[in-house]
Amino acid sequence: MSVRSSLYYRRGAGGKVAIEDMRMSTGQRFFVHSGTGTNGTAYGFTPDKPFATVDYAISKCTASKGDIVFVMPGHAENITSATGMVFDIAGVQVIGIGTGRLKPQISITTATTSTISFTAANCVLENVDIINNFLDIAATLTIAATATGTTLRNIRVHDTSVILGALVGIAVAADADDLTIDGFEYHGFTLTALATNCILFAGGCDRLKMSNVFIVGSFSNVTIAGETALSIDISLNNITTYNKHATGTGIHMHASTTGVARNLEAFNAASVGLVGEAILQSFTCRVNGANSVTSMLNAAIDT
Repeated sequence: MSVRSSLYYRRGAGGKVAIEDMRMSTGQRFFVHSGTGTNGTAYGFTPDKPFATVDYAISKCTASKGDIVFVMPGHAENITSATGMVFDIAGVQVIGIGTGRLKPQISITTATTSTISFTAANCVLENVDIINNFLDIAATLTIAATATGTTLRNIRVHDTSVILGALVGIAVAADADDLTIDGFEYHGFTLTALATNCILFAGGCDRLKMSNVFIVGSFSNVTIAGETALSIDISLNNITTYNKHATGTGIHMHASTTGVARNLEAFNAASVGLVGEAILQSFTCRVNGANSVTSMLNAAIDT
């Protein structure tokens, strides 16, 4: 009688054998490291012979099979164009390994249009540091309408200086639904060419889940801007924003958005911090330290 186990046997390239845990995924595993890696067909299957770049690893994945790309400690990569790192294969997970400064470091550089782009559904980016290192980057990360079900987990972003930074941190297209942002830090300078938003929703984002977020920067508009169109059944939880700009505000949602907002704090130079609709049930929401449940409704902003 056989004994069932979550472990299974896999023979990789070059005859190497792996015993893997299929509770994470039954898909392929690939490895990436900039210092020891090579982009080639004989590489990527073991930590001893990894690929050199994340985008190349994604290109070797199969859509919707649960493939995982492990980005190894100490990896450092420059994104130099709008196509430098594109999540264009559905269901791919890119997971950084390491803690502190050993986490993979991804720098956005060379062009204002350089970005980490999501165009396929159900992809994951986890546990990486992203450095804005060029003048007036349009957006650090861009999520297309086709990239429904995207997950960003334990991501930290920071500008390099007052001239090297991003105008928008995360640009989300209309109807890029089922987005999850869990564990997100953004540290922005007061840029010479001012940033406008940290997280910008071009339209509705149904079933958005955003939690454990800390944002500090100088944004001339709204730190988290979701006022353009209604979203259904969203969840905002444990979010702190500090907008240092004189007219900048905190978290704005459309007047008809539904869902729950819990444990939100907005610190702003301007008076308005949290904007939404009474339908968006709110608990323990504060602006500049004062309870602000009533300020969740400000229809003038949304019309």
